[in-house]
Amino acid sequence: MKKVFVVALAVLLGAAFVTTVFAQKMQDTAVVAEAIAKGKSGKFAGEVVSINKEANSAVFKGNFGEKTGMLQYAKFEGEYKAATDLKIGDKVVGLWQTVEGTIYVTRLANAPANAPMKADKPAKAADKPAAKPADTAPAPAAK
Repeated sequence: MKKVFVVALAVLLGAAFVTTVFAQKMQDTAVVAEAIAKGKSGKFAGEVVSINKEANSAVFKGNFGEKTGMLQYAKFEGEYKAATDLKIGDKVVGLWQTVEGTIYVTRLANAPANAPMKADKPAKAADKPAAKPADTAPAPAAK
């Protein structure tokens, strides 16, 4: 009788722990996709430093430093058809969106062979045309 009671108690405790795992809040992909559409966006160009196929993410290195980008919503172009086609050391260009501190890569392609590795940067003052000096009138003559 004691064995039956112990087994029943173990099953009840096991069910209690399993149901808490199933009760965890899962991210709704439609909500994330909508947030991506509204998030901060930009372009990037860099090199693939590492790939985590289980987490569907990759680390990219460029003039922005090293950043991890999530790839589950990425549209792959060029020689890339999926995240599994990425290789460490590949030069890539793409678009990203930031949602609640997470970077999602939304478009990814291999970089052209002769393309410089640049990301979005504000225009420098040297890139703007120089202002024309104002015409100055000669100083009045002393009497």
